[in-house]
Amino acid sequence: MYQVELEMQNEELCWAQAELEAERRRYFDLYQLAPVGYCTLSGKGLFVEANRAVAALLGVNRDVLVRQPFTRFICKEDLNLYNVCRKQLLETGEPHTCELRMMKMDGTPFWVRLDSAAAQSAEGAPVCLVALSDITGRKRGEEALRQSEERNRTTLRTAMDGFWRVDLQGRLLEANEAYCRMSGYTERELLAMSIPDLEAIETPSDTAARIRSLVARGEGRFESRHRRKDGSTFAVESSVQYRPSEGGGYMVAFLRDITGRKQAEEALLKLSAQLNRAEENERRRIARELHDSVGQNLAALGMNVGLLHDRTRVKDRQTDKMFEACLAMITHCVQEVRTVSYLLHPPLLDEFGLAAVIGDYAVGFSKRSGVRVALDMPSDLERLPPEVELALFRLVQESLGNIHRHARATAARIRLRCDAEHVVVEVCDNGRGMPAKKLSAIRTGIGSEGVGIAGMCERLRLVGGQLEIESCKKGTTVRACILRREEAT
Repeated sequence: MYQVELEMQNEELCWAQAELEAERRRYFDLYQLAPVGYCTLSGKGLFVEANRAVAALLGVNRDVLVRQPFTRFICKEDLNLYNVCRKQLLETGEPHTCELRMMKMDGTPFWVRLDSAAAQSAEGAPVCLVALSDITGRKRGEEALRQSEERNRTTLRTAMDGFWRVDLQGRLLEANEAYCRMSGYTERELLAMSIPDLEAIETPSDTAARIRSLVARGEGRFESRHRRKDGSTFAVESSVQYRPSEGGGYMVAFLRDITGRKQAEEALLKLSAQLNRAEENERRRIARELHDSVGQNLAALGMNVGLLHDRTRVKDRQTDKMFEACLAMITHCVQEVRTVSYLLHPPLLDEFGLAAVIGDYAVGFSKRSGVRVALDMPSDLERLPPEVELALFRLVQESLGNIHRHARATAARIRLRCDAEHVVVEVCDNGRGMPAKKLSAIRTGIGSEGVGIAGMCERLRLVGGQLEIESCKKGTTVRACILRREEAT
């Protein structure tokens, strides 16, 4: 029985030794091979034990670390931080975390995160269990991000254009110094405001609709007017981008004060209007001179030649033919002078209005060119402002001229529509259409040839209108649309 008991005790001892060996292997795997550094420090801050990751972090053999002070590997700038954290840990016994800079054995600095906990050794002495995580890469990324943000802030502070960061409710989250100078508000005042507080044209509902549109499209550019702190307004060109985020997103906007540009555009517009009026006045003067002076003189010359022919009573057939040829030439010249005078400035435009002059001009154009022209106009068209009637007549005149010179068309149609808000004139033909390259150049304004279409666009712009051109192999449509609102004219 004693022998059996000894054998049983031996088996239990072998089993216990196997379990202990397994525990040691697990300890080795979890502690020694862990990717995070683990070490045990004595109450005085000396290394008691350290795993391979700690040795690799510090660049030293693991056996050399034992009984070495932990502070030997901490940068001088962060020694005070470590001492405060260690003191709090020993006094409270609660786990503590901090981030500080350490040095390898060769002096190379690196960042670590220390997770510390208080414990007791097998002898009952207080020890500190520390986990070290290398966070150098993260710190470098944070520093690079901080420097990038600082550069961005510097750029925004020194930018000539204003800058906003706005939430989707239109509240200002950020504003730079340039916009503070534009508006006269301080940054603190602006951050307590929203877009409708600064908008001088858009209503709050208009602003909300624009924000929804920007979110849907992702970006946008538009012009508006903002109100300064002193109550005055200034023109603004805004370039906005939507930035989605977990909180719903926000918008960044660059705002440029275009008051000077708008003033220059208004001055140029006034100058263009003056030039057009001067041109029309000169056309009217030349037309009057041709009709009243040159035309009348040619008519008188024809009468005198006819009387001279009657009085001489020459029987020579050749002389009679010369008289007849002279009379025919004079009659033709009179007709040409009247046509040129009419084309320069048709008198019907001043007396009877747009519909009458378009109808009369279309008849004359058909006779001269052989192109059939159909008219689609209301019979009760009321008179429009003189500058509008003149601009639309010049558009019809230029369009018919282009049809005769370039389209090789046999028929054209002039359509005039008028309602409470718009006046629309369309000139269509059945010609060969415009080449795609030329049409693209006209639409983009790049590389287009000639001044006819540019002149039409400029005339319409002066009266608040726009020009559209559609063309294909079956013909071309030139469309002018003018707003009848008072501000457009």
